[in-house]
Amino acid sequence: MTDTHAKLNDEFTGLPDPADVEAAFQAAGGAEAAQAWLAGHGANYTDAKMITIDGEAPDDAFVITEGEPEWIALPVYQAGEFVDLCLIHRNNPSGFHTVCGRAHWLGADNTGRAKIVIHENPVDWLKSGCGGVVSIAGGGYRQHFKDLANACTIECSTIDAANDVWEWTFGGDEKARKKIQLNGDADAIRDDLAWLAAEQAKRRVRDTLDAPVGVDLHKLYLQVDAVFLPQPANDNQADDLKIVDPSDWEGQPIPERHWYLEGLVPNGQVTLLSGDGGTGKSLLAYQVGLAGVLGVETLGFRPAEGRVVYFAAEDDEGELKRRGHDILRSLGRTWADLSGDMRVIPMAGKDAELVSEKRRSRELELTTLAKRITDLLAEFRPRLLILDTAADVFGGDEINRKQVRFFVSMLRRIAMGFDLAVLLLSHPSVAGMQTGTGLSGSTAWNNSVRSRLYFTADKTDEDLRLLKNMKANYGRKGAETKLRWQDGAFILEDGKPSVHATLLANHADEVFLRMLSAINGSGRRVSSSRSSAYAPTVMAAMPERDGTSKKALEEAMARLFAENKIAVLKEGPPSKQRERLVVVEDEIRQKRMTSD
Repeated sequence: MTDTHAKLNDEFTGLPDPADVEAAFQAAGGAEAAQAWLAGHGANYTDAKMITIDGEAPDDAFVITEGEPEWIALPVYQAGEFVDLCLIHRNNPSGFHTVCGRAHWLGADNTGRAKIVIHENPVDWLKSGCGGVVSIAGGGYRQHFKDLANACTIECSTIDAANDVWEWTFGGDEKARKKIQLNGDADAIRDDLAWLAAEQAKRRVRDTLDAPVGVDLHKLYLQVDAVFLPQPANDNQADDLKIVDPSDWEGQPIPERHWYLEGLVPNGQVTLLSGDGGTGKSLLAYQVGLAGVLGVETLGFRPAEGRVVYFAAEDDEGELKRRGHDILRSLGRTWADLSGDMRVIPMAGKDAELVSEKRRSRELELTTLAKRITDLLAEFRPRLLILDTAADVFGGDEINRKQVRFFVSMLRRIAMGFDLAVLLLSHPSVAGMQTGTGLSGSTAWNNSVRSRLYFTADKTDEDLRLLKNMKANYGRKGAETKLRWQDGAFILEDGKPSVHATLLANHADEVFLRMLSAINGSGRRVSSSRSSAYAPTVMAAMPERDGTSKKALEEAMARLFAENKIAVLKEGPPSKQRERLVVVEDEIRQKRMTSD
């Protein structure tokens, strides 16, 4: 490992040990699924695996769990030593996450060539056969760029990458620019960078002034074109600066704060709802939206009554029908009760970006799809806009603070301009799941919104969920609501077992008793103590378990002990007594035990 890497490693504390991470990765499966995913993206990496991460693990742990795989895991070796595991989310292949916080560059040791290519994203790097380097820590480090420039010529494939290296790392230094090439041309960077700066200036002027004669300016505002124009850093025009003397407020009425969901989702603002894949955040948002349209209470809340637009980037129409049917059934309503006051936009398999990066710069621009959505908002006038998810609708770089702030500010202007609440769903990063913050990418996601919610699943009860208020500029932070999934919808958890949970528990009890009787009838022994004869372990390997998990069998054993339906029977002389787990009724029937 190079001295540079060793120095950088010292900056990272409280992260998983690489040896533990490597062992967890080697023990995992998912290689075939990972290869299929990579092949679908035109890339190859033989050591890749597709895994699922335990989001509830402690900060200093990295745990791979069972479940639907979500992450493409790529081990990184430097000088023949495993240093980190990098993860690409299958729904967001444009960015990396590191587990150990050590491998900031893939291919960073490869500096001996006369020329080296810097790739802008991991998929490009994989497609290149892992030649060159790619940053996997969000922007990289200046020192890495400088080390590369000292060792060789830096080859950049795009003007954006060249601009990043030259301007951000070297501050536009003329001497450093001589080490940077654009598509093999050492001179092209000078002209292209100058062209880029001039083009950006011309575009701002053109976009600001080029409005057709006779245009309906009110409609133009409703379409939010003006919202997306580049503005000064404080978002104010000099002649619009409003200066207020607070003493003038004496005796004036205090304006009421309006909510879509009291204490959680403020009106006229953007609320971020994050949750790991499979927790049901889309179902939760859908249920809240349907309750708002119907004007009914749900999950202990009463959403503001009014129309709703649900932009579902990850689901097709069939899935929305199925989920909606279950939710309406739980609310005691039908599709007809919606009275035309809801619009769903299924976008699975389609380009759902509302903003995208411009071709020759890293600025964001409004897509045609976004303009169609704002037209719908102007006409339909909903109280709530649900965007599912940020990874699909945000076409920028989630770790780029400037882009994230621009996007969230854009959504806030939509919320304020149309007098609605925006609920933006997102996936947390591995670090966000491990720390329990639910964050992903730049901290600007958290800092830019006025309310942020985190939806998590319980580790011991697969139907239990926790909705926690992680940020509340206008309410109480830390408020928690326990929910339970039941028959395709969520209900408020009151601490009592649901009918479904009770049925499952009864079934597990019956299976445990039946198998224990069969085991004892065959002359074998099982124990309630953890050993090779531990009853739940032995039973979990038997076909007669009827799909009951080891965990459910352990819970059944505890209940049956409490109900005196099973017991530990000691057999043999005092010097060689052995214990056997038995069914009390069986022993009474065989007259080996009394009913007392």
